[in-house]
Amino acid sequence: MANNIDDIIFTDNDELEFVFDDEEIDLSLLTEKVRFEVKTQTDPVTSSSSQITEIKLAEGAEWKVLVIDDDHEVHAMTEIALRGFTFSGKPLNLISAYSGKEAQQLIDSHPDAALILLDVVMEEKDSGLQVVKYIREEIQNQLIRIILRTGQPGEAPEESVIVNYNINDYKTKTELTHRKLFTTMIATLRSYQDVMTIEANRRRLADQAVALQQEIIIRKQVEEALLDTMERIRLITNAVPALISYVDSEQRYQFANKQYEIWYGMPTSEIEGMHIKEFAGQATYEQIQESIELALWGEEVNFETILPIKGEKYSVQVTYVPHFDKDGQTLGFFSLTQGLPEAWSQ
Repeated sequence: MANNIDDIIFTDNDELEFVFDDEEIDLSLLTEKVRFEVKTQTDPVTSSSSQITEIKLAEGAEWKVLVIDDDHEVHAMTEIALRGFTFSGKPLNLISAYSGKEAQQLIDSHPDAALILLDVVMEEKDSGLQVVKYIREEIQNQLIRIILRTGQPGEAPEESVIVNYNINDYKTKTELTHRKLFTTMIATLRSYQDVMTIEANRRRLADQAVALQQEIIIRKQVEEALLDTMERIRLITNAVPALISYVDSEQRYQFANKQYEIWYGMPTSEIEGMHIKEFAGQATYEQIQESIELALWGEEVNFETILPIKGEKYSVQVTYVPHFDKDGQTLGFFSLTQGLPEAWSQ
C-alpha cells in the first residue's frame, strides 16, 4: 500500500489510485478562485481585428491552470496532488472542464490561462487534439502552455502528436506521479514566464514601431505643409522690392527671395546653405558681424550699412528679427534689407 503523496498514479484506464493512512479526504476543498483583469487590444503590428490578450499578473495573483478531463476523479486527485503548490510566490488556480466542448468555452472565458492539462480521449477519441487545434489555429493563442495527459496513448501516439500538434509536453497518466507532476508544472510555468517576457518585449517593440511610423508620417505631413508654406512665402516675398532672407543659428541662409538673384546675379538655390561670411565677403561680414550676433542672442537689430553690389556701393537699412522656439531659444533670424536702387529691383 502507498503511504505518501508521491504514490498518486494516473493509471492507463483513466482511473485514479491514491492512498492516505486511513485518512478520509474531503474532495470538496478547492482553492478559492481569484479573478484576473484581462485587457484586449488590436495587434499594432498586423493591424488585424483579432483580439490579443494583454495579461498583467499583479503581486499575489494566481497562475490559472485549466484541467480538462472527462474523469471527475482526475480533477479531484490533481487538486490534491497540487494543493499548496506555488511558483514565483503565486499559487495555482485550477479551473475544470469535462469535455472538449467545455474546454473551448473555458479557454474563451480565460484567455490569460498559463497552462492547460489536457486529456486526449473524452467525448471523442481526439477531443483533446481538437482543443489543441482550436487554441493554436482558430483563436491563435500561442501563449498558453499545453500538456497532453492521456491514459490511452495508443489513441494518440506520442511521436505523431508531438510532430503534428503544437503542444509543449506529452505525458501518459501512468508516468505522471505527484513528483513528476510537480516538476512538470515548475518547468512549464517557467516556460510560460519566459514566453510572456518575450511577448511583452515584442509588444513594446511593436508599439515603438507604430509610434515611430506615426511620427514619420506626421513629420512628412509637416514637411509637406512647410514646403507649401515656403512656396507661398516665396511668391509673396519675391514681389517685395527688398532683400528678404532667413538665417539659422549657424549663420547660414535657409531662405532668400528673388531680389538676391537680381542684386547679386546668383540663384537663390546656391545662396541657401551658404554662410553669411562666404556670401557677403570678409569685409562686409566684419561690418555686420556684431549685429548678427546680437540677433542670435535674441535682440531685434536695426542698422545702416554700405553694401558693395556689382562694383557700386549702396547705403541700405537692415533689420534683423530673431526667431524663437517654444522654450525661448533663438533658432535664427529674419533679415530685411531696404533702400535698394529701383534699377536693381525690377
